[in-house]
Amino acid sequence: MEYKSVLRYLFLAIGLLPLLVAGQGVKFTSLFTKKPLFDEVGFTTGFGFGSNAQSLPEGTYRPIYFMGYFANHLLKPEFRNEAWGFPMFYVEPQFNLVTVQKPNGELNQEIEFGINNGFKQTFKFADFFQIFILVGSGPHFISVETTKQEKGFIFSDCFGAGGQWVFKSNLTLNLGFRLRHMSNAELFYPNGGINTYNYHFGFSYYLK
Repeated sequence: MEYKSVLRYLFLAIGLLPLLVAGQGVKFTSLFTKKPLFDEVGFTTGFGFGSNAQSLPEGTYRPIYFMGYFANHLLKPEFRNEAWGFPMFYVEPQFNLVTVQKPNGELNQEIEFGINNGFKQTFKFADFFQIFILVGSGPHFISVETTKQEKGFIFSDCFGAGGQWVFKSNLTLNLGFRLRHMSNAELFYPNGGINTYNYHFGFSYYLK
């Protein structure tokens, strides 16, 4: 798959985001209690770059993200209306396309997929705007062949921050930046790690 084709899929996903997360007919309800399973659901996309020219000896690692988002407040969801709310626990299943650009300009297409779990803390500045910080980790799989990092099972760790605009419909627009490190905790060798700077944007919807 060419890089331009990947970008087309990315923009298509962006165009479908409001339909995916704002549909009132999809409530993610429990079969037993008929109440929403999550406080917030959404979809996030974005892109990343290797943190330096040596991020991969074979070229530059460039992921394009397609991530679901499911979150619950650790306490009651109404605390999100406070200036300092309680953290949310989130789960992000993801399937990401990766382009490795070699020094000669040649592009190789790879994939990665997995789940990122973590905590997100929001700080309310106005009724319509919040900033957030998050930290997460989770198991992943990468397909790239490199002398620096064993392919296959790996852990993905991230730390990020950003802002979210909250609309009256409970729909939020999210923009953020994350630092991500992937390695396998010395379970397999080589284990030099892959680091990326990442820019994310997406939508989410409060169900409670």
